[in-house]
Amino acid sequence: MINQLEARYTLYSSAEEMLAPETLSDMLKRKVTTVRLEPMGADFSSNQLFRVWADEQSLVMKSLFPRRDWLAIGSQDTLCRSVTLWQYGILDRVQPHLQHAQLAACHDGDDFSILMEDVSRGVFPPFQYSPPAMPQLFRILDSLAEMHALFWQDDSLKNPVLGLADIEVMQTLLSERYWEAIQDVAPHIFAMGKQGWNALFDMLEADSREIVQQVLNHPQAVVAKLASFPFTLRHGDFRLSNLAILPDTQQVVAFDWQQASYTPAA
Repeated sequence: MINQLEARYTLYSSAEEMLAPETLSDMLKRKVTTVRLEPMGADFSSNQLFRVWADEQSLVMKSLFPRRDWLAIGSQDTLCRSVTLWQYGILDRVQPHLQHAQLAACHDGDDFSILMEDVSRGVFPPFQYSPPAMPQLFRILDSLAEMHALFWQDDSLKNPVLGLADIEVMQTLLSERYWEAIQDVAPHIFAMGKQGWNALFDMLEADSREIVQQVLNHPQAVVAKLASFPFTLRHGDFRLSNLAILPDTQQVVAFDWQQASYTPAA
């Protein structure tokens, strides 16, 4: 039986409503008189980032476009998991082991926006390929383990209001059918994916190539085997560029829950 969930937070109807001075005054528990937006550019999936100045306090807003986001399309994220996990209190349950920094969210037509605390003081430098210091690394892994333990075999994750990906979606995420699904939305990403698969098949021996192709065409056996293992909440994109460690509290913050799923932890 799938556990029932009730929304803990109400979504605003637009970014304008969410960022109104009176809304932010209530949210931040102080008088806000002026609000300014500064574009910060787009992420890898073409979602937009903005710095929001509530007087002199810096916040961050991320606008998400599931119908145009090739990662959302490929992983069948129609409800915007970054929003639903917050809206239904799942992210709050992860605290204090893993922070999410989300303050509010809005749903405007097909699009969503998330308002977050500015935790840039703790983010890792972009394209950092060397590992963090060992104490930080253990803190990150401990936070992830705490989250996995907390949601171990938790049927509430299967509630359709969350829209989390299942094993089949995640197992076929980089298959050829995935690249075909995003062909019209992100032709450059589609071309890159096809090039990668062609390079792989060129490198494989004929017998290995045949086995890989069979698994890609008929993933049901692999999906069924994985489904026999315990599931938990998976972030889905748990890497340094989606993490921060706050220097004052050493708390770990995780962003970008769009690829979240209920699947085995591996």
